[in-house]
This record gives sequence, structure tokens and C-alpha cells, in this order.
Amino acid sequence: MSDGKKSGYTTSVIKIIKKNEEVSPTFCLAKWKQVSINLTAGLTHSCYHPPDHKIPLEELALDPSTLHNTSFKKSERQLMIDGKRPDGCSYCWNIEDSPGNHVSDRQYHSLGLHAMQPDVYEEITQNPDPANYSVIPSNVEVNFSGVCNFKCSYCSPHLSTEWKKEIDKYGVYPTTVPHNSVDYFKQIGLMPIPARDYNPYVEAFWKWWPDLYKQLSLFRMTGGEPLMDVNTYKVLDYIIDNPKKNLHLALTTNLCPDKKLLEKYYSKLDKIKENESLQQITMYVSCDAYGKRAEYIRNGMDFDYLVNNADTFLTNYPMSSKVTFSLSFIATINLMSITSLRDFLDKTIIGLRRKHNIDSNRNYRQRIFVDTPILHSPAWQSIQILPNRYRDILRADIEYFKAKVIFEHDKMEDEAYAQLRDFEVAKLERVLSWMEQGDNLPAEKIKRDRADFYKFFTEHDFRREASFLETFPEMEDFWDLCRIAADE
Repeated sequence: MSDGKKSGYTTSVIKIIKKNEEVSPTFCLAKWKQVSINLTAGLTHSCYHPPDHKIPLEELALDPSTLHNTSFKKSERQLMIDGKRPDGCSYCWNIEDSPGNHVSDRQYHSLGLHAMQPDVYEEITQNPDPANYSVIPSNVEVNFSGVCNFKCSYCSPHLSTEWKKEIDKYGVYPTTVPHNSVDYFKQIGLMPIPARDYNPYVEAFWKWWPDLYKQLSLFRMTGGEPLMDVNTYKVLDYIIDNPKKNLHLALTTNLCPDKKLLEKYYSKLDKIKENESLQQITMYVSCDAYGKRAEYIRNGMDFDYLVNNADTFLTNYPMSSKVTFSLSFIATINLMSITSLRDFLDKTIIGLRRKHNIDSNRNYRQRIFVDTPILHSPAWQSIQILPNRYRDILRADIEYFKAKVIFEHDKMEDEAYAQLRDFEVAKLERVLSWMEQGDNLPAEKIKRDRADFYKFFTEHDFRREASFLETFPEMEDFWDLCRIAADE
């Protein structure tokens, strides 16, 4: 966390760190009150970073809440209660142990969950068996389907139908790790149940849904592309018929479906807006870079179409709406993000904020957010294998945005409402710290990952009629390093 003055948000994070420590030095609310469920393959986890694990069908048959409360997850809760670190949460432990005073997602997520349900600490600590009771989470994320119109470079056939089509046609990519092997994903239980087959996990979800819905503060749908899935519209219809005034509904989308699907989606939002069926709707939009570079990373994207759709959403559902409509961009930082990150943040994020964060009466509301999680897998797309000069690019970007930060307790002019906040810049500093930890990687691993990068994207460009060097001419030095590594 940056030194000096702190915004109200940052101050709140500091308070929640102390509150976590009152329970235990390793406590994280997400393990209790947040769940991400992949219903296509029967997998569950809490938070985005721990690896997901299989939902035991024998446990699910007895209790549909096993979608969240597996015996494995209860064992991890017990470790946290005892002040121990679950191995699956290493993402946050690494951040907290890295040089500098960095805040991990353990703290950020705990703050968000506490804000949703202020008495949540008391619910857990006053329970006679805090690790093992069947929790009804307040923050739920569900993946109903892998149907998708994109083939993002770091995605896989178990998460995208377009990826599976490509692998079925051409076979696996020639990398060291079988990242795109359908057979490999079948072996480890990650390939989804075909849509035409019976799915016990989807059945259990809809059995659990009425009880779950009563306790929900945030419900998020992911994919694949959720705007292409029928269950998304089933959820929206349920909300229209059963209004829940304190509900925050979220949807992770590439924002590039065809216009008919967008119109169908907006027709549901219109009813929700008219009836005031819930409190807030947030669209999480995945975009990792700017312009043609973003399109290269996320094959299938039309960048201008995406930005225009974002602008249309914010225009159609303005600040004056009694239901709050917001947009949050997820820029997953991979090695192809670095050279255009400033343009993306400055021209797209800040550009939209200038237009939509302040209305004609000078009323302000933060409606456009950005998060910068770090890509870890596949390793050949990690920022840790970049040469040092790319760190200098990111350092310069951080200083550029840091100089524009204005704190909430300062006098705020209109432009200040558009700029990145201190905690957003702090997350960029965290990215840099992670990047610098690449110095600790064995030279042979870096060489292998660079070789895989060259092998992957050479084949990628052939299959998709693309060109890395034409899209990223500024990265020719890195491409040459990778080519040399592949040739040796």
C-alpha cells in the first residue's frame, strides 16, 4: 500500500485487516461467505485464486448447499481459524510476504464482504463450530455454461466452446505444458458436462436457489459468455418476479455478443429498472489492453464495438436511475498488456469516467471501475518472463497515474473524479512487485516459458491468421529472445 495520504477506501482496508487479525492472522471472509461454482464441471472454490476442487456427488445428494460447503473447504476454514495458511491461498500469502507494504485480495475481499453483511464476523465467531457449519454465502458467482464467442489467448477448451472447436480441428498447441489438451482436461475432471446431458450440479443449484436467493447480497454470472446462456435469462426473470431491494447483480461479459442478444438483455434490464427490482447491476467487462492489442489477446473482440457498447450501457442507464448501474473493467495483466496499459487506462477508463461519472447537475457517482489482476497461468504469458525494460514501462505508467491522484478529502474538481484512485494505483504497484519477483525464477524455467511463448504464438498466428509482430512491433526484442530459446 502506498505511503502518505490515504483515501477513505484505503483507510477502510486498514480497519478490516485489524478485524481479520482479531479472529486469526490468516482469516479470510471469502472462505465462508463467497463461492465461485463451475456448474458445467462440478467444481467449487472461494475467491478467484485458490484452485477449484470437485464437489462430491455423494455429499451433494444429501445437501445442495454442498455446492459451497464441501468437506475440503471446511478443512481449509479450520486451518484459518487455527491461524494456519491453506496452501491453495498462496496467491495472497506471496503478496503479503513480498517486499513492501502490499495489501492482498484477502483484505480487499474481506472488506467487500463485510460491507455487504456488517454482522458477518459475529455470525462466524459466535457459531459453536465456526469451521464446519453449512454457510449460506452472501456473495455467489456461478458459471452455468462454457458457451463463448471468444478464444482468448490464455483461456482453454474447458472454458470456451470456440477454443474446443479449434482444438478439435487442429489438435493441441506444441507447448511443454498441455494447456489446451482436451484429453488432459478430461483426465483432471475439468471438461464440462455436455449441454445435452443431465447435469446434477445445475439441478442442485436450482434446488438451492430459493434459500440462497434470500441471503444473497451479490450474485454474479460468468462464463463462457453468460449473455449466450439461457440460465442467465432465467435468473433475470426470477429477479423481475421476486424483487430483492438489497441485491447487487453482476455479470462478467466480453460485451461483444451479437446485437440481438444485447437487445434481449437490455429488455430485461429495462424491466428491472422500471420495477426497481434490485439495488445495483454491475457489468464486469474483460479487456486487457488497448485497441488492436486487446483484440489480439482476446480473439473475437471488436475493441471499438466493446467501447461503444459500454458507452451505450452507461447512457441508457444513467446516474439518475434509482437502480445503480455500473461498469467494471477487468484488465488481466499478462505480458501483452504492458505496452498499451497506459492507453487503455487513460483513453478508455478515464475517458468513460469523464463522460459518465458526473451528470449535468454536477452530481458525482463512481460508476466505472477497473481491476488489474495478475495472470499466472499459462506461465508463457506471464509478465515475469519479460526483459527488465518492460518493468521500466510499468514504473513510468505508475508514476504517470500517481501524479494525478487526488484524495477524497482534498478539494475535488471535475477532472479528479475521472482519474485513477490511490488504491487503483496501489494495485499497479502490486503488479510491478510481482513482475520483479521474476528475478527469483530459475533461468531454465524462464528459457522454457519463453520457448513455449514462441511455439504457442507461432501456431496461434497460423491458425487465426494473425501476426504478433505486426500487432506488437515494440516487442520485437522479446519475440527474438523467445525464438532463440525455442531454437536451442
